[in-house]
Amino acid sequence: MLVRPTKLHIPLAQTHESQASWLTSAGRLVENLRPVWVAALMPLFVFGEGRFLLFGVLGVIGFWALAGMGTCVWGRWSLSSASLLVFLLLIPVTMWVTPSPDLTREHLGYLLAQLVAFFTVATWANTEQRAKVMAQALVGIGCLLAVTAPLTIQSTDPLASARLLPETIQKNVLGGTLAVLLPLCVGLLMGKLSKGAINRAPTARFVGARLIAPLLLAALAVALIVVGVIFSQSHGAYLAMVISLLVIAAVRMKPLRLIIPGGLLVTGIGVWLLNLGPSLLQLLQSDSVGDFSVRVEIWSRALQVIHDFPLTGIGLGAFRTAVPALYPYVISDPEKVHHAHNLYLQIGAELGLPGQAAFAALIISLFLRRLEGWKVEKLEPSNLPTFQPSNAEMAWLNLGCLGALVALLSHGLLDAVTWGTKPAFIAWAVLGLLLSLSLQNTRARIIKERSPRV
Repeated sequence: MLVRPTKLHIPLAQTHESQASWLTSAGRLVENLRPVWVAALMPLFVFGEGRFLLFGVLGVIGFWALAGMGTCVWGRWSLSSASLLVFLLLIPVTMWVTPSPDLTREHLGYLLAQLVAFFTVATWANTEQRAKVMAQALVGIGCLLAVTAPLTIQSTDPLASARLLPETIQKNVLGGTLAVLLPLCVGLLMGKLSKGAINRAPTARFVGARLIAPLLLAALAVALIVVGVIFSQSHGAYLAMVISLLVIAAVRMKPLRLIIPGGLLVTGIGVWLLNLGPSLLQLLQSDSVGDFSVRVEIWSRALQVIHDFPLTGIGLGAFRTAVPALYPYVISDPEKVHHAHNLYLQIGAELGLPGQAAFAALIISLFLRRLEGWKVEKLEPSNLPTFQPSNAEMAWLNLGCLGALVALLSHGLLDAVTWGTKPAFIAWAVLGLLLSLSLQNTRARIIKERSPRV
């Protein structure tokens, strides 16, 4: 007697649930490793002179779509997200107006790298552990740049140039990038030295690797980055380093909030009475463009560009070719002038007033978020069941990110290396970390307000 084999009937709903579960697990894995695959895609944006932009964009969209199956990676609508949207909307405009399409494609890759780095860090580092890991990764990149500076920094000496690696970096670009990372590194170091971090470490392990090793590594990172900034010989980096560290000190020590402005006022009066202005201007002399009068001429040309092209600018990366053709220099060497040597004028010249407004809105949003975060930094950690950003270590990390923002803005007065350069996405990743930490503080305040009072 033949027995007909029975068919295994699996409910359709159960099949769909298993497939959805598998996709959710894969999405969560991709989401947890999001900084890794974004870092792997960065060369497609930064290198190749814009030839691989399409592959980079498709890669980011594909991975984000897969990650979204496991958890939502999109942040809520805010002033910062609106700023990023404006930058994206300006891309077809800048491709339409540019007189140098090849240069614009190359700099479009830099811009996309900046936006992707900012958004990735801002949405991924949404816990204290992730924020610390991201901060340590960024500081590690800074240490790598500082250690390899003797090999990668551009030199006019032909013998030295022969020993360089295939990919080089201009010294002002190196100095500006390290100046932004230095306050973040100082925040990590002071967080390890803070009383709260020491109290949380068991006494028996205080002298062990649990606390001493991270402390020594943070101190070594600070030393390496400071040496890298000094080695770059970038006056703008020196200025950014001093101002950012003064801001950090003034926030932590109340007496300095009066001493520093008073000291600056007395110094200004002394410079005016002793006629030391020309001597101070000599400190701003740069090997790349010349003395301060050259910078003034470049700034005047950038202002003229903004005046003549207020809505569109002249296109990303077109400053070096369009400005000498439209507004010939008198004392500047066109071969040495690649940008406006001012962050704010550079953005306005390339993207017009809409680009300037988007950048200003982003900076204002970061400051507002940071001010909102200060409201909860004095809360007791026991009152914050999910997020605990009020401990001393996280407070120092918040302050380090704020110092990095101050460094970026102050360095932008004399240079524009945090916009439209290959390593500019590093500075924008630090800005994303600042936004992420501020959002954690906001969530902590909401939890505090909604928690029942005893």
